[in-house]
Amino acid sequence: MAIVLQESRFAATVIAIVTIHFFLFCNVFRIQRSLELVWAGLFVGFVGLSIATGIPPWVVTILIIAATTLTVIGIGIRKPSYHGVFWRMINPKLPDWWNQQTRN
Repeated sequence: MAIVLQESRFAATVIAIVTIHFFLFCNVFRIQRSLELVWAGLFVGFVGLSIATGIPPWVVTILIIAATTLTVIGIGIRKPSYHGVFWRMINPKLPDWWNQQTRN
C-alpha cells in the first residue's frame, strides 16, 4: 500500500508541474509554441532518465527544469510579439509591431 501511495504522489506531482507550466506558458506569459515544445522535450527527457536510470539525480532534474522554465520565459518576454502579463511595461511597442503584422 505504501508503494502505491508513493507512486500516486509522484504521478500527482508530475501532473501538477506540467499543469502549472501549461498555465504559466499559455495564460500568464503567452509563450511561443516552439519554446513550450523545447521545455516539454527537456522535461520528458530528464524525468524519463531520472525514472529509468536515476541519472541525473532528481535534484539535478528539478534544477534543470527550473532553469529551463526561467530561460523560456526570459526568451519569450523579449520577443517583439510578447503580449503576456505586464506587456505594457515589458513590451510597450507591441501595438506598433501588431500594426506592422496586420499591414503585411
